[in-house]
Amino acid sequence: MNPEEEYKNRVLRVLNKIKLGLLLTDAGLPFVKYRKGATNKYESDVLNKLVDLEAIRIVQDPLSEFIDFEKSVLDISTAVYGIKKIDVTRFTVNGDEVFLRVGSKFEEIYKEFANVNKRDHKLELGKVKFIYTGKPKIQMNDLECLIPIEENEFYLCKVLFNSRYKIGTPVYWDIIFKEMTGNSEIGKKHQRSVYDTMRRLNARIMKDFKTNDKLFTWENKTITRNF
Repeated sequence: MNPEEEYKNRVLRVLNKIKLGLLLTDAGLPFVKYRKGATNKYESDVLNKLVDLEAIRIVQDPLSEFIDFEKSVLDISTAVYGIKKIDVTRFTVNGDEVFLRVGSKFEEIYKEFANVNKRDHKLELGKVKFIYTGKPKIQMNDLECLIPIEENEFYLCKVLFNSRYKIGTPVYWDIIFKEMTGNSEIGKKHQRSVYDTMRRLNARIMKDFKTNDKLFTWENKTITRNF
């Protein structure tokens, strides 16, 4: 993932956190008490960026702002429900917490960044290649997924992209396991190791290629390359 994609994903994580806060708060209220993660130093920068984009506003006096909102939108005066009827703990922030008011551009900004993880690519039959020289990778046109060298995923690819096995040819798991380990003694736990390797590799490719297509499938103790 390049730095630009990583930044957009960080923004999206913060937006999702705010979105969840809106879902958990009272219906119709544009307020969120946001707790910044202790180890996520980037969150303050992202929140400031969202302020610049007019997606949110950081509220300095949450209780007063809430009362003004109720009066203006619902036409309810503090005399009706009285200050004692408000749970003031909802408007108290501590430590890493900030009180946010969602702005008019929040949904627009959210949709823009949500498209970062949209999976709309399709794997093309015969176009997916395994490059094992230099930095090993799965490649399709200008898309690529780096494969850890000398790891199980690397050896699985070496077998399934071997010219002996055409697309759509099932390959028994023990053939892959022997390539992965050089071990001829096999058991049920080793079968699971091959299966887990395939799942990790599929997940890696689906993420990097932004696709819902699975390059490999498991059936009857075999793995088949689909593209």
